[in-house]
Amino acid sequence: MSKKMSNKIREREGKKALLTGIPGAMLLRHGRDPLVGQKTLYHGTSKKAWDSIRKVGLQTTKGGDNIGLAKTLGKLAEPSVNHSKGHVYISGTKSFARGAATAIQHTHRQKPKILTLKLPFNRYKTFEIDPEMAILRKFNKDKLKLNLPDWAYRHQASRTPVDIEPKYIKGTKAWRRGYASRAGEIARNLPGYIRSNPRRFARGALATAAGAYLLTKAGKSLSKMSKNRKKK
Repeated sequence: MSKKMSNKIREREGKKALLTGIPGAMLLRHGRDPLVGQKTLYHGTSKKAWDSIRKVGLQTTKGGDNIGLAKTLGKLAEPSVNHSKGHVYISGTKSFARGAATAIQHTHRQKPKILTLKLPFNRYKTFEIDPEMAILRKFNKDKLKLNLPDWAYRHQASRTPVDIEPKYIKGTKAWRRGYASRAGEIARNLPGYIRSNPRRFARGALATAAGAYLLTKAGKSLSKMSKNRKKK
């Protein structure tokens, strides 16, 4: 085989690996949560607060006090502070949590910290839509005639009156030690999750299968590239 032909084969297989490998990895990543009944969430805070959170988790008693985002919002609107009392706020959007952490940084002069959480999806479904999001929903519906589903607003910002344990927060000791516990919880909750969320589970299964298929094709292309290099 000529050198020119060999280079063409490697170039072709390299493009195939790139065009199938990246989408495959993305599909696997986005399919995992719906497949196993989890929800990835984010919470914006400060590194100082993280020292406490990593030990005791996110506590509702801290909502609306003078150390979190409520202090910043309180300067703009007192109802925001009242809404925050006795609740933990989270978001399904990392950029939204980053905005909250940045606001805390400007108010308290503390370095921001974005926490990543992995919660059982059926537990997440019990969370309330952030009252400010509820106001936005009403405005969109009444003024803009825009009827977005409730899950879209809940995904943006929601709250819970129940503490979130450190075992669900990445980076804590409880998270690192709790792999077996969380795996057992996923296995126990999976049948009920599938019954109550069949479409979400099906999307996760489809995305996972498609991602695995594309990654397999990418692997075959890389194997061809390797064999072609050896023949050379």
